[in-house]
Amino acid sequence: MFDVSNLVRDLSQADKRDQLNKLGDQLVPGASLDHHQRLAVQAYGASSTSMIATLHRRHAKTPEPDDANEMPHIRCLQSACVVQCTTDDAILWRGWGRRDAQVRNLQVGAVLNVPCFLSTSMCAVEAGRFVYPSTFRIPRFAPLLTRITVPVGSPARHLPGREGEILFPAHSSLKLTAVIADQINTAEGLESGFIYEMEYQQPPTRYLDCNNL
Repeated sequence: MFDVSNLVRDLSQADKRDQLNKLGDQLVPGASLDHHQRLAVQAYGASSTSMIATLHRRHAKTPEPDDANEMPHIRCLQSACVVQCTTDDAILWRGWGRRDAQVRNLQVGAVLNVPCFLSTSMCAVEAGRFVYPSTFRIPRFAPLLTRITVPVGSPARHLPGREGEILFPAHSSLKLTAVIADQINTAEGLESGFIYEMEYQQPPTRYLDCNNL
């Protein structure tokens, strides 16, 4: 089992980034990409919010005119995420924000379908940085962190230099298996919150073909 959740906790920021980059390459060895795939990966780093919004609107069948400009990058990024797979079973993490009510309302045993790309981190502390601090929540929500069990052979892409980020293709799913009350390291410090134990499920076969997005 690949689990480096707390391995880099006490390292400097530079050393942590270097260590996470090496570990990410072990978990998801980078397959060579063509020019368009490389541009798509770079575009995601610069405008992930725009890509995610486009996929959400497409899934909801409420597209906007500018979405057509994003789709070539999105399809290339999807293809970049499915050309290699995880080399071991792994534990990864994701922090959820105040707008993620769909996640908070899940019952144990339910499956969350994610129409956009699924960003995770190898490091629990890094994932916690993306949890909105409770002081900014209206209404007030407890911090929510997800511990994700990922089976070997899952399609993914390691994004070097992005704090241990492992990106999964659009239309992945997460099954909730347990809810645990715990202390969460957020950007505002240690807070009482919840850890959702979830299992990763790869997209249906049709979505592994980027032309079907």
